Amino acid sequence: MPAVPNLTISARPALDVEDLLQQLDDLHGQLDELCDLAGRKLDAIRAADARGLHDCTAAEHRLLGSVLGAHKTPALPAQLAQHLRDSAGTARRISDLADDLPAPQASRIHARIARVRTIARELQRKNQVVAQVARGLQEHLRGVFAAAADALQDKDMYTRKGQPDGRPASTWIDAVG
Repeated sequence: MPAVPNLTISARPALDVEDLLQQLDDLHGQLDELCDLAGRKLDAIRAADARGLHDCTAAEHRLLGSVLGAHKTPALPAQLAQHLRDSAGTARRISDLADDLPAPQASRIHARIARVRTIARELQRKNQVVAQVARGLQEHLRGVFAAAADALQDKDMYTRKGQPDGRPASTWIDAVG
């Protein structure tokens, strides 16, 4: 059997810090657009604007596709993947990676990360408000339909014991106001 040569793993390729900073700026811009869309979506729900809501969700879908899939520098995610594991294979965060860089680069990366984190929290908060309003609207509509269904029942109802039901007569107009 021939001898197997010793394999050595080459050093990690240098991380292009400027590309990373640009990617973080791009991500911030995209999250900011999603934040604006969340606000417009809430406005559309409040105004009962079905077309506006549809337009917002379509724009949100397109933008999410670009956030999750498009990289101007396709090699950057691969470089990050190599740099975000330490020698023991433990996952690290980008901020940990920044700590390994010289001070000017590290502070620029930390500042970009803080901006991304802030806008991501704002987006999360706005989407939670949209979800809460949508749930409230759905509960209200269920109540309206339940009241309308009750109003459609025969006015001369009797209990199981044969006694008059005693509920006041209502009509569907009472259910919807």
